[in-house]
Amino acid sequence: MAKNIYVVQSSWEKLLKGYEAQYMSESCLKTRLQGESKARQLLEDKLGQFSEEDIRDFLLALNTDFWNDKERHNRFMPAFYGNLANQIAGSLEAFNRWSEKLWKTSDDKLNDLLDDFWTENEVAGGGTSLPTAILYLREPEKYVIWIPAMEHGLKTVLPRLKLGKRRTSEGYRTYNDAAQHLRKQLALSPQTMDVVLTLASKDTGNAASDDFDALFKEFVGSFVDSQEGQDHLRRYATEREEAQQHFKTICEMESRGEDITDIVLIKMLPHADTKHNRSKGAWVHVAPSVTKDIQQWFEGAG
Repeated sequence: MAKNIYVVQSSWEKLLKGYEAQYMSESCLKTRLQGESKARQLLEDKLGQFSEEDIRDFLLALNTDFWNDKERHNRFMPAFYGNLANQIAGSLEAFNRWSEKLWKTSDDKLNDLLDDFWTENEVAGGGTSLPTAILYLREPEKYVIWIPAMEHGLKTVLPRLKLGKRRTSEGYRTYNDAAQHLRKQLALSPQTMDVVLTLASKDTGNAASDDFDALFKEFVGSFVDSQEGQDHLRRYATEREEAQQHFKTICEMESRGEDITDIVLIKMLPHADTKHNRSKGAWVHVAPSVTKDIQQWFEGAG
């Protein structure tokens, strides 16, 4: 990749260094290092033998931060936090197997391992953050955690950068190379990168932005890898198959000259998942547009 893609404008360089000075106090850096040290020690002590409680302790340590004079555990939120933490801890066997591989595998075999991790998708809630966090704990000076907010910050600072497909080793290598180049160019500590890139992703004064871009960043950062987001995605295939079957049935009824008005309203429009809608056989969808009785609704509207 051409090195000029990594060139940081002087305005961004000043701003990012300002973020570090303002938000990365000695207490914050010390607390983060302590959390990382605990997480690293847990990996070394429990590798391949984590219990669910051990996994929760590991994620809590990894998320350790210091803000407003208090220790907190939301450094990479939503990653490693809340429902995502529950999903990861619930994938006990898969977590033990993959964390051991990621911790031990040589650098020359990591590309294949990362592709396998994302393709097999056995650790619920792991996303891009979990495998790269383990690599980060292995060598903070060499690897950076891949979370959506940091990715968007990097693309904001380096607008010519093309990261490629997410959840692939190629995408991660491009992202990691660019992030490490930026870190070294600005002499930033590894523990600072999530702060400066997340803040850069929210900055509207140094990069062109519109409402859609801002909303999309928020959507990717807070929803896609959440339990709700993953559940939402999983339901689409089944609900699409249901709609196709409904359409086939309606076409057969229409070919016989039957009145299809009611069944079209009930079976082809996405209804909210309520007891009433299920009892009358309506097509229930994860993203409904019909929240009332459809006939009463439209008749009432004239």
